[in-house]
Amino acid sequence: MNNVIPLTSSTTKKVERLVEDPQFHLVHMIFNTDEGLPIHPAHANLYMTVLSGSLSIQLNDEPLLIVKAKSVVKIPFGTVMNVRNLHPEQLELLVIKDFPAA
Repeated sequence: MNNVIPLTSSTTKKVERLVEDPQFHLVHMIFNTDEGLPIHPAHANLYMTVLSGSLSIQLNDEPLLIVKAKSVVKIPFGTVMNVRNLHPEQLELLVIKDFPAA
Protein backbone atom coordinates (compact mmCIF):
# COMPACT_ATOMS: atom_id res chain seq x y z
CA MET A 1 0.00 0.00 0.00
CA ASN A 2 1.33 3.43 -0.96
CA ASN A 3 0.76 6.01 1.78
CA VAL A 4 1.95 8.98 -0.29
CA ILE A 5 -0.58 10.81 -2.48
CA PRO A 6 1.06 13.40 -4.75
CA LEU A 7 -0.70 16.68 -5.58
CA THR A 8 -0.44 17.14 -9.32
CA SER A 9 -0.43 20.46 -11.13
CA SER A 10 -2.74 21.30 -14.01
CA THR A 11 -3.29 24.09 -16.52
CA THR A 12 -7.03 23.33 -16.56
CA LYS A 13 -9.76 23.14 -13.91
CA LYS A 14 -9.25 20.16 -11.64
CA VAL A 15 -11.20 18.57 -8.79
CA GLU A 16 -9.53 15.38 -7.59
CA ARG A 17 -10.60 13.31 -4.62
CA LEU A 18 -7.47 12.19 -2.80
CA VAL A 19 -9.03 10.43 0.20
CA GLU A 20 -12.61 9.18 0.59
CA ASP A 21 -13.31 7.66 3.99
CA PRO A 22 -16.87 7.39 5.35
CA GLN A 23 -16.56 10.51 7.55
CA PHE A 24 -13.63 12.32 5.95
CA HIS A 25 -12.79 13.41 2.40
CA LEU A 26 -9.71 15.24 1.16
CA VAL A 27 -10.10 17.05 -2.16
CA HIS A 28 -7.52 18.91 -4.26
CA MET A 29 -8.91 21.69 -6.52
CA ILE A 30 -7.38 23.96 -9.14
CA PHE A 31 -9.30 26.84 -10.73
CA ASN A 32 -8.21 29.33 -13.36
CA THR A 33 -9.67 32.83 -13.68
CA ASP A 34 -13.52 32.88 -13.60
CA GLU A 35 -13.75 29.18 -12.67
CA GLY A 36 -15.21 27.69 -9.52
CA LEU A 37 -17.91 25.46 -8.10
CA PRO A 38 -21.68 25.65 -8.59
CA ILE A 39 -23.39 27.56 -5.78
CA HIS A 40 -24.47 24.91 -3.24
CA PRO A 41 -24.87 24.21 0.47
CA ALA A 42 -21.97 22.50 2.21
CA HIS A 43 -22.77 18.80 2.68
CA ALA A 44 -20.19 18.56 5.50
CA ASN A 45 -18.13 20.80 7.75
CA LEU A 46 -15.43 22.10 5.41
CA TYR A 47 -11.93 23.38 5.94
CA MET A 48 -10.79 25.06 2.72
CA THR A 49 -7.04 25.72 2.62
CA VAL A 50 -5.75 28.14 -0.01
CA LEU A 51 -2.40 26.77 -1.19
CA SER A 52 -1.79 29.42 -3.87
CA GLY A 53 -3.65 32.27 -5.50
CA SER A 54 -6.67 34.03 -3.99
CA LEU A 55 -10.07 32.53 -3.21
CA SER A 56 -13.20 34.62 -3.76
CA ILE A 57 -15.94 33.13 -1.59
CA GLN A 58 -19.40 34.19 -0.49
CA LEU A 59 -21.01 32.32 2.42
CA ASN A 60 -24.80 32.59 2.74
CA ASP A 61 -25.71 36.28 2.32
CA GLU A 62 -22.44 37.63 3.73
CA PRO A 63 -20.24 39.98 1.66
CA LEU A 64 -17.69 38.50 -0.74
CA LEU A 65 -14.51 37.46 1.06
CA ILE A 66 -11.07 37.37 -0.58
CA VAL A 67 -8.83 34.73 1.03
CA LYS A 68 -5.11 34.76 0.27
CA ALA A 69 -2.69 31.81 0.11
CA LYS A 70 -1.69 30.07 3.34
CA SER A 71 -5.11 30.70 4.90
CA VAL A 72 -7.93 28.37 5.94
CA VAL A 73 -11.67 29.06 5.69
CA LYS A 74 -13.96 27.10 8.03
CA ILE A 75 -17.38 26.49 6.45
CA PRO A 76 -20.09 24.93 8.65
CA PHE A 77 -22.42 22.20 7.40
CA GLY A 78 -25.39 23.63 5.46
CA THR A 79 -23.75 26.98 4.63
CA VAL A 80 -24.57 28.08 1.08
CA MET A 81 -21.28 28.85 -0.64
CA ASN A 82 -20.17 30.46 -3.86
CA VAL A 83 -16.53 29.44 -4.50
CA ARG A 84 -14.72 31.23 -7.36
CA ASN A 85 -11.38 32.40 -8.67
CA LEU A 86 -11.93 36.01 -9.71
CA HIS A 87 -8.20 36.76 -9.98
CA PRO A 88 -5.64 36.39 -12.80
CA GLU A 89 -3.42 33.90 -10.96
CA GLN A 90 -4.39 30.24 -10.68
CA LEU A 91 -6.14 29.20 -7.45
CA GLU A 92 -5.15 25.95 -5.74
CA LEU A 93 -7.13 24.58 -2.77
CA LEU A 94 -7.01 21.62 -0.44
CA VAL A 95 -10.44 20.90 1.07
CA ILE A 96 -11.15 18.72 4.07
CA LYS A 97 -14.74 17.49 4.29
CA ASP A 98 -15.67 16.38 7.81
CA PHE A 99 -19.05 14.65 7.63
CA PRO A 100 -21.33 14.80 10.67
CA ALA A 101 -21.76 11.51 12.53
CA ALA A 102 -24.93 9.69 11.52
